[in-house]
Amino acid sequence: MPLRAEEVTYDSEKEIASAYFDASDTEIKSIFLPFDGEGVAVIHATDEGNEHPYALGEIAFNSNDSKSGYAFVDLAGRANSLIVEVPHEGDYVDDLATIMVNVAIPFDISIKRTLVILLGIMILLAWGSRSFPLLSLPFRKSMKVNIALWLLVAIPTFLILVFVSFPCNIQTGTYDSFQHHEYFELAKSLAQGHVYLDLEVSPELASMENPYDTVARERGMVPFYWDYAYFQGRYYSYFGVLPCLLYHLPFYFLTGGELLNEWAVLFSILFLIAGTVYLLNTIVDRWFPGISWGTYLFGYAVLIVGSWGIFRIRHANLYSVPIVTGLACAVFAVAFWISSTRGSKISLPRAVMGTLCASLTLACRPQLFLVSVFGLVLFLDAMKKGAGRGAKTLVVFSPLVVVGVFVCLYNYLRFGSLLDFGASYNLTTNDMTHRGFSIVQSFESLYYYLVSPLSLSASYPYVNPEMPVSWSLGLLVTQGLPGGILLMTPVLVTGLLLFTKSIEVDPVVRCMGVISLALALFLIVFDGMGAGILVRYFSDFGFFIALPAVFAQLALFQRCECMGGVEHIARIAMTILLSVSVVLQLVYAFFSPVY
Repeated sequence: MPLRAEEVTYDSEKEIASAYFDASDTEIKSIFLPFDGEGVAVIHATDEGNEHPYALGEIAFNSNDSKSGYAFVDLAGRANSLIVEVPHEGDYVDDLATIMVNVAIPFDISIKRTLVILLGIMILLAWGSRSFPLLSLPFRKSMKVNIALWLLVAIPTFLILVFVSFPCNIQTGTYDSFQHHEYFELAKSLAQGHVYLDLEVSPELASMENPYDTVARERGMVPFYWDYAYFQGRYYSYFGVLPCLLYHLPFYFLTGGELLNEWAVLFSILFLIAGTVYLLNTIVDRWFPGISWGTYLFGYAVLIVGSWGIFRIRHANLYSVPIVTGLACAVFAVAFWISSTRGSKISLPRAVMGTLCASLTLACRPQLFLVSVFGLVLFLDAMKKGAGRGAKTLVVFSPLVVVGVFVCLYNYLRFGSLLDFGASYNLTTNDMTHRGFSIVQSFESLYYYLVSPLSLSASYPYVNPEMPVSWSLGLLVTQGLPGGILLMTPVLVTGLLLFTKSIEVDPVVRCMGVISLALALFLIVFDGMGAGILVRYFSDFGFFIALPAVFAQLALFQRCECMGGVEHIARIAMTILLSVSVVLQLVYAFFSPVY
């Protein structure tokens, strides 16, 4: 039945609208908010056991999702009144006049959720009980196999992602904020032969003593462009230039228009999927020959889910473009290096390609250049075995020199320094030019990024982002997190098996796994201290946690091909972890807000 609001008020300071409802001694069991828009409402009530209003909780609503806006209510006896509070920033405030109570919550079978759950069950059946005989066939790499991989694995993965996630970005208006046009502005500037952006700097901003002081800009009502880099009177883009050179600039030359970031992300995700297939092929071919098709596909799933790269298709905006492009370059770099050092001699063409891909991360996501450590490990091992002696081996480093000179020159033209990429000059929520190192915040980053608890519920949006809270007095830049990456993707925990004697692998594999985990920890602290705790940075270090997990999984499953007992139990446990990882990540992708 509907309830009519007795009074609607608006708090201008808190920007919250409140509606008071006389529940007339009603026994309330459920509530429905028929609001138009998207947001979160806070519900308070008085009842027989509480004379004064107390908080019942929050209800997330989204008019585009028929499953939202409903909630069960547990009161202390009959209700006397209800108070509904919502942020005053949408048309749904007009709907505060009416809410509904004691409505039948529809038993709505979600096709997306059903498909995700079925996918998890299929994973359990396929790898846990060996119910699919085809998965037990030996994996053999060949041209036909590569074609089959693309037809049966890579392309379906891509199309599923596009179908279930990509349309959401168009519907939610990713381009409401001007910063999402940043690559377009950069393309126009590069086409005119300069690196600064043709954006007018307001006199108020130019006259500020510290233009990076967020509160000072707000109090002075200073006009500025959000999340653009500002340096010495001009605007610049601090995002890596490679995606602009690959996608936006050619499109601008051809059409004179803007290439939407969604398409750039899609192209880079295709490269990422191709790199994942190639990387897994090289790993299997070099260290784990004779595994089954099921083991191979399991490794593919771990890399895809664990890297969190393809998750960016749900948030295909400006921020995802350099992240996914850099991740694709990093994955190809490792694949080329593994392939180039597997024989009695180093394959210079493949080694050069690996170095080129690693160097290109400097032009899109500089912190991912740490992937070069894998190249050093592999080349040192190859030279130790006599596979890379001679002056010709030095040609491997030629791409680094070429790309490094280009990137340093680009930095110098923008910020007057060869090694300054300009991220600290962005105009956003805090003055990054004065950010220092904090032991407390470094531990906060490790905790929140790795093991912060999940926040799950049986109602929309099911996986609920929680705001991290600082452990000290200081600014913690953050957004809602669904939980640490090890809890959102629990299959990644299996990478720790590389530290045990039960996993027998090549010493180079173990070394790469240990180094990979160390690099992940470093990147977590680096991102946390440099920028904050944000979901999109999972893609910076997720790959480095997923790689040792794949090594451990391949080694364990290879033993399981001919053994049982404890190994088979471990296989089932890893399969369960992968199933949970897939379900959690996809549910979060489907129902999480687009940042």
